Amino acid sequence: MLPSLAILLWGIWPISQATRAVRVHLPDSSIIPDRSGGADIDRNLILTWPTRLRVGDRGLIQLSIEEAGASRVAQGEESGLQSNLQVLDENSIRSKASNILAEGRLEISGMIAVPAGEVYETIGEDGRAVFFWRARPGRAGIFDGFVWLHLNSVVPGESQGAEPNMQSRVLLSAQRIQMVADDLFGLDGATARLLGTGGVVIACLLLFDTIFFKALNRIGEENDTSHA
Repeated sequence: MLPSLAILLWGIWPISQATRAVRVHLPDSSIIPDRSGGADIDRNLILTWPTRLRVGDRGLIQLSIEEAGASRVAQGEESGLQSNLQVLDENSIRSKASNILAEGRLEISGMIAVPAGEVYETIGEDGRAVFFWRARPGRAGIFDGFVWLHLNSVVPGESQGAEPNMQSRVLLSAQRIQMVADDLFGLDGATARLLGTGGVVIACLLLFDTIFFKALNRIGEENDTSHA
């Protein structure tokens, strides 16, 4: 039972996560809406990814663009600070935000990443955008990758329904990540959980069966002694 329990624990143990907070400075307020009313814009990029995971399991990579005054601390905890920012005209903010697309891309060789290629998110009225990827290793090893983030200024099409045109494309961040994929004597995560669960169930049934028959034998011996 102990080997099966150890295999099961390995298969269900929570994966290790890492969080990185990077502050970026944009000198042009025309790129994304700025609630402070100044010409300079600060944004925090919060990147979270699994540093170690099991072969065959999917790890979640998340990249978010947040206002500098509402970001999390480097350890990934939520900051309780409330920003005292000046609120601009909502229509002006909505107009700027609707013309900006954040472009994210995950590149990591040796893993299956979903979604693949470029992913686009509109910068919201609060200046935020969030990207999600899932990466699955097919073998054990160390995998290096990059998370790219661009900002695209979009010009609407001349006619209704026409494809928008990219006016400018600015590289905002390129962050390197590393993930380690482990197996257990060649077993991936799903197989380990299956074998571990099956082994524990069978061991529990055998243990119950042994205890049950021992109890029956003891009752039979007590009956024979009383009759004698």
